[in-house]
Amino acid sequence: MDNFKLADGNRFALVLKNIDKGPNGNERAEAVIEAIRFKNDFMSLRDRPLFEEMLRKLQQSPTTR
Repeated sequence: MDNFKLADGNRFALVLKNIDKGPNGNERAEAVIEAIRFKNDFMSLRDRPLFEEMLRKLQQSPTTR
């Protein structure tokens, strides 16, 4: 699954849930598509390792105050 970022910072994804070709395959196909909205504070699995690595580096670096 991939998601797309909107101008307001929210993200959305379209998920193909099912395809039905009909009983004999010659009729019109139907698809079930689900739309999912992620609020702008949602962190995807793709972004999470980068965020956790950044936190780890900050914890390991000497503090300058």
